[in-house]
Amino acid sequence: MIYKAAHLLQEHFVDKKVSFVGEVSTVAIIFSTTNFMHLCGIDYRRGTHLFFQDALDRKINLQDIQIKTDGTTFQKLQVIGSLDLLLGKHISIVGRGVYSSLRYDAAIRTRKKILALSLKQNGLIYIPISLLNLSSKEIGPGQKVTGIFSEDLTSGELKMIMEVID
Repeated sequence: MIYKAAHLLQEHFVDKKVSFVGEVSTVAIIFSTTNFMHLCGIDYRRGTHLFFQDALDRKINLQDIQIKTDGTTFQKLQVIGSLDLLLGKHISIVGRGVYSSLRYDAAIRTRKKILALSLKQNGLIYIPISLLNLSSKEIGPGQKVTGIFSEDLTSGELKMIMEVID
């Protein structure tokens, strides 16, 4: 599931600005490969960049993994394989909130109680800060996402990932 998630992020998020267009507002995300380790809820002795690369290469060394003591590792690992749901038609944008002790500026969540990607605002863009398992704790329903667009940060190419047509 970690390998699957790394490949999904590489294909759809790395070196791209992904915009989630809601009924009222838009959230634009820029994902860095260094975010991935935290989304998985683990520490990797070889560092954040090598964790993502080792996941892409399917060569994560289990001896280099450390489980976090805060109990979030297994909650995150339960849902990391479902990250692809955040590119589908049944997602919402949630505004600022708190999940346990985590404060976030926005989140992209599945409408069913599965997962959310919490985000920190940095100027006009958002950076992923954590993966939330919604089966253990709920967050607000938010506004329906009507489209997802991707802009390649190198070439400037625009691509529609998803659009809801009613």
